[in-house]
Amino acid sequence: MARVAVQLTNFTGGELSPRLDGRNDLAKYSSGCSTLENLVVYPHGSAARRPGTNFVAEVADSTKKTRLIPFEFSTTQTYMLEFSNLKIRVFKDNGAVLEGDKTISAITKANPAVVTATSHGYENGDEVLISGVGGMTEVNGKRFLVADKTTNTFELQDKDGTDINSSGFTTYTSGGVSNKVFEITTPYLEAELFDLKFAQSADVMYICHPNHEVEKLSRTGHTSWTLTDVDFTKGPFLDPNTTATTLTPSNAATGSRNITASATTGINGGSGFLSTDVGRQIHFNSGYATITSITSTTVVVATVTVAFANANAITNWFLGAFSDTTGHPSCVTFFEQRLVFAATLNNPQTVYFSKSGDYENMDANLGGTIADDDAIIYTIASNQVNAIRFMTATRTLIIGTAGGEFAVSGGGTDSAITPTNILIKKQSNHGAANIDAISVGNATLFLQRARRKIRELAYNFDVDGYVAPDMTILAEHITEGGLTQVAYQQEPNQIIYATREDGELVGLTYQREQQVIAWHRHIFGGRFGIATLTVSDYANIANGTKLTLTKSDGTTVDFTSTTGTAGTNEFKTETNNNTTATNLKNAINAHDNFTATVSSAVVTITETAHEATGYLTIKSFDKTRLTATSEGKAMVESVAVIPTDDKEYQTYVIIKRTINGSTRRYVEYLNELDFDETDNTSFNFLDSALSYSGSAVTTLSGLQHLEGQVVSILADGATHPNKTVASGAITLDRSAKDVKIGLAFISLLQTMRLDAGSQDGTSQGKTKRIFDITVRMFETIGVEVGSDLSDMERIPFRSSANLMDEGIPPFTGDKEVEFRGNYETDGFIFVRQTQPLPFTILSLYPRLVTNDG
Repeated sequence: MARVAVQLTNFTGGELSPRLDGRNDLAKYSSGCSTLENLVVYPHGSAARRPGTNFVAEVADSTKKTRLIPFEFSTTQTYMLEFSNLKIRVFKDNGAVLEGDKTISAITKANPAVVTATSHGYENGDEVLISGVGGMTEVNGKRFLVADKTTNTFELQDKDGTDINSSGFTTYTSGGVSNKVFEITTPYLEAELFDLKFAQSADVMYICHPNHEVEKLSRTGHTSWTLTDVDFTKGPFLDPNTTATTLTPSNAATGSRNITASATTGINGGSGFLSTDVGRQIHFNSGYATITSITSTTVVVATVTVAFANANAITNWFLGAFSDTTGHPSCVTFFEQRLVFAATLNNPQTVYFSKSGDYENMDANLGGTIADDDAIIYTIASNQVNAIRFMTATRTLIIGTAGGEFAVSGGGTDSAITPTNILIKKQSNHGAANIDAISVGNATLFLQRARRKIRELAYNFDVDGYVAPDMTILAEHITEGGLTQVAYQQEPNQIIYATREDGELVGLTYQREQQVIAWHRHIFGGRFGIATLTVSDYANIANGTKLTLTKSDGTTVDFTSTTGTAGTNEFKTETNNNTTATNLKNAINAHDNFTATVSSAVVTITETAHEATGYLTIKSFDKTRLTATSEGKAMVESVAVIPTDDKEYQTYVIIKRTINGSTRRYVEYLNELDFDETDNTSFNFLDSALSYSGSAVTTLSGLQHLEGQVVSILADGATHPNKTVASGAITLDRSAKDVKIGLAFISLLQTMRLDAGSQDGTSQGKTKRIFDITVRMFETIGVEVGSDLSDMERIPFRSSANLMDEGIPPFTGDKEVEFRGNYETDGFIFVRQTQPLPFTILSLYPRLVTNDG
């Protein structure tokens, strides 16, 4: 049994699939990990703790899903847009955009509190932020809903619509302002938000959804935004009428005119004009008109914008391609000075190009002499009708459909697209999901139809065409359940983030030129869900049925049913479901670790002392009659990235958690990966965090968004015992000037099985023992190392020279640790960080012995 030293010099393989556990012949095996959780892989090879998130605001309506969309006017003027049910909110410089000040002159001490602000202009349901109030400081820095407004007063409610009782607040003395949260009204419902596609040029964004007219979002200032229907000029139109049906205008001149059809044949499949045709364009006899109302299936009222040549009946007419009848475009992009739309409901494979340099002019010069700058309409010919799912502009225009990927060009290497030379060629047959692709360098990364594989579509000179390799081939488990949204953070490390159906955020460090393709997973602090047990069919619950409650610290407690007299941790099944549920509640309440309530045969359970991480889970051995729900991880529902001029690109997320028994969705952003290694107060490794900097204090308030949560604390750069938020505040054990408060998360690295030390072939499956390990770190404090998560060794960083209530500087270098591992066949190494402190692992150097016998 010779002693050997192994070098694990980098982690650029990322988290590998469990199906690769036996593939130690792969080049990526030694640089891969079994687990890479809440760690980011740097292109250089190290694995660093992901930064925490800062809390920005609760979404407009926490009961509904919400989506983030970036808006970039320039690198210095970037905004994050929160799209919720029928509205948009705007974020800039790490906060919500607010409307102007409304001066407060009084606030009553009453239930509800009534604010006086002359001519405030608010409507019931508006959300306002109050600040600068003298005396009644309890309202400062908080958001409220407006209720029962009059011209000069309004009542205050919380986000749930509950009246604010200010009777116990300090008496108002003077001053203060209220600012309404800026909002834009939209036509988009909650169910439509994640199907929106958008393209932006300067301060105008075009937004598409097949159920709505194309919208144009324009910005002229921080609080000056408009959302309007796009009024397209001269098209686009469907193919010309081929039937004998004629259209006749009541008058050839411009203005409001009747247009009469001789029959319904050829109009909407023989149905004639429909109510959904309002807003649809008509073109014939050199004239253009837009339908404003429907008189009958053969008669419409229309506004003639370009006069007809005459008022004669004519068979050569065209109906608009965009309407509520035919559907509106699903995709949009810019390409070669043209605005490009695609995929209406009736024409899912058709692409519509605007005139060159005139984005809203769709004049294809129908019936005239075609010019190079005219609009273009092109329908992709393929064996199957596959809807266009995305369009991405690179050197060519890449179009992804449900059945394959196409490249659009002008017929030559550098030729611009024109109506006469446009060429669309199929490149691959993978098919795309209905999610926008992203451009990274010269490649287009898109999500395959089943939302499990990200493919890299790039030109390959060897095959003289595009190829699309699977980026998840070594980590197919990483997209389990499917991805829902993708975003690209170009700076500093080229990371592609994607939200997963189950709420995890997955990341891909992607630097093709360095052969770095490393997946990592991110689980955010906090939890979603409530632990409950629902009793049904009580009479058939078998005697001795077990319920196992696993606490947030991993320990378990069993409760058992009985038909006799209940003892400790037993509950009697009797009388009816409600009585049995009450008995179960009483049994759980009798245990020191839990508190339980009951209502309508549903028992709700909480831990009396919840850990900062972990979840209370329940396993029922009768899932039919004792139905259990458990706490689970916080769920990331949306991710988006905005660039900055001179710093890291900023990644925003919307995270759903259960806070104080209610579902809350918060807008948060990831802090920068880089920090000042000389200043421990610059560490940001807590989620949904807020910071305080000022004179030394022991009580900190303003934490209503974490009410009832166990929070972790960094006080003056040093760790502090966890606290539970009550009434929006915590009390520290010691005074501090710089404090970070938020939800804890655990960063965990688990290596693959070591393959070293054998003098007779591979060491896989052979008994081995790691007896010592050197951990090479960069700017790190407080790491644990071990062979098993239940037996971890914390590496010491603090010496007797360091004061216990002060932080210690991050350590860079080697730490040698005596490994606690026993003889085993696996040879895993676990490295973990549980404190709100930095953690970067450069490499691992274990020493071990392997038994060849």
